[in-house]
Amino acid sequence: MTIIEKFTKVTNYDLQKFFADYNAFLSNDISSLVSYFKGGSSLNKTAFSELVRLTSESNKIEHIISIFNTGLSATTEFWDLIDNLSEVKTRLETTINLAKWMRSSYVYGYDGQSKFKYILKQNQTFENLSKELGNADPNQDWVDLTIANGVMELDYTRAGGNVLDLSKTDNTLYNITTVVDVMVGDNILGKDMQRKVEILNDDFVSLTTQDTMEQSAEICLGVTQGSVPEYQSLGYPKDLVGSNINALRFSSLMRDVQNNFKTDDSFASVEMVDNGIDQDVAFYSFQITSRLNNQINKTI
Repeated sequence: MTIIEKFTKVTNYDLQKFFADYNAFLSNDISSLVSYFKGGSSLNKTAFSELVRLTSESNKIEHIISIFNTGLSATTEFWDLIDNLSEVKTRLETTINLAKWMRSSYVYGYDGQSKFKYILKQNQTFENLSKELGNADPNQDWVDLTIANGVMELDYTRAGGNVLDLSKTDNTLYNITTVVDVMVGDNILGKDMQRKVEILNDDFVSLTTQDTMEQSAEICLGVTQGSVPEYQSLGYPKDLVGSNINALRFSSLMRDVQNNFKTDDSFASVEMVDNGIDQDVAFYSFQITSRLNNQINKTI
């Protein structure tokens, strides 16, 4: 008697059929879901319903195992079966979250455009913004931006600050690889756990998108050479912070800091805006801008 036959006999659950349905899903359905989240086809409702059903069955099997664990675990074959079922469950849960893993802008039905809020910079024109978004004819396409956001001529000044709702079909500018989420709104900035792990209500405390940006900036500014085992040369020299102003080479420091921020592509730019001496100790301040034009200032 195989372990699958034993499982069925003990639990009265047809595990063979579950595996057959799962294999059929991989062969016939999963490719259509991948295509959908890439924007290449309409939603295959049958495939999605089968995904939901298989995920529900996987959870049911997990519950059954917890009940009949003692009667099934006499041999190592059972633990091999558990490993296989765990892999299936992980694959199904990954597929359920394809919109996030593929960084789609899917919300309720596919939309091939990334959507986000954008604050117009000081002295930035709509023509420049249209060019930055990669529009074919920035000198004309900027009109569409103003109409879509209801911006009248009197609403615009060189001071900037206009809050715009933007969307982008060609996602090259906002093709962020360090964030796993649906690419809509502030999600583009990413979400993270606190550096100091904290558990609340049986779950890890997570940060808002703005707090994630602040924490990510602090991490990038704190990377010193040798602190990342896989990239020993990444960061600035450990003895730099707190050193005498005469020992600093600002061009080298700026290059090292910029290389740190290149590891997180939710940031658009980082610039040194100030430096000086406080009781013979050097400090430097940076202005950091996200892909959504959020700006923060950090001093170390």
